[in-house]
Amino acid sequence: MPGTMARPRTGIERVQTGLRLRPELLKVLRHLAIDQGRPYSALVEEAIEDYLQKLGVEIPQPEAAEE
Repeated sequence: MPGTMARPRTGIERVQTGLRLRPELLKVLRHLAIDQGRPYSALVEEAIEDYLQKLGVEIPQPEAAEE
């Protein structure tokens, strides 16, 4: 897909999900990701983590992916 960025290998396991977002949110998110040189999924993950922390939800530490 043109304009996509590969996520750097971090050793953290991730699963693919299917999110349904408003088109205007996705457009802004993709532009922001390009401006920051990051995949938009990384921005979504960061936003979810921030929201959960704001609510006081404890987030377990990620497990390293097996290679």
